[in-house]
Amino acid sequence: MAAGLAALQPHIVLLQECFASADGSAHTARALADTLGLPLWETPARTKPRRWEGRWVHSHAGLALLGDCEPVQALALPPHPADGERVAQMARWRGPGPALWIGHVHLAAGADASAARLQQCQHFTDHLQALAQADSAVVGGDFNAEPQDPALAPLRAGWQLAGQ
Repeated sequence: MAAGLAALQPHIVLLQECFASADGSAHTARALADTLGLPLWETPARTKPRRWEGRWVHSHAGLALLGDCEPVQALALPPHPADGERVAQMARWRGPGPALWIGHVHLAAGADASAARLQQCQHFTDHLQALAQADSAVVGGDFNAEPQDPALAPLRAGWQLAGQ
């Protein structure tokens, strides 16, 4: 993964389910950030024991944004009882050009989580729109849904507004 990303020379990388052990012996996002020479903004989530190298370790698997951005808000999303904690990140790009906001989200998974995804998507979209106002925004992440899924309607509405 590091070699593939390095070949692309990205300015921004959005990562979901970034494994990190509580003792710091394993940290996927930090390893990628170090390899790519990009700043890391991490939002831990979904803390629990996980298997790593044949043993159980306390860990988290949250979001990470790699890139020259100003972290603005880590947002807890409405939970889904069967799916656990979900979070989002909102940041401002510090690169050249006009103001650009970055929204990074990981929505609930599972066929029974459509209502939760809609609620999470609306919560995320409302917060990002309030921050970005008239500035441009880019959204990425793991939506756990197809683009036409009704749960993503708030995002599609936001894109329609941006195109007008």
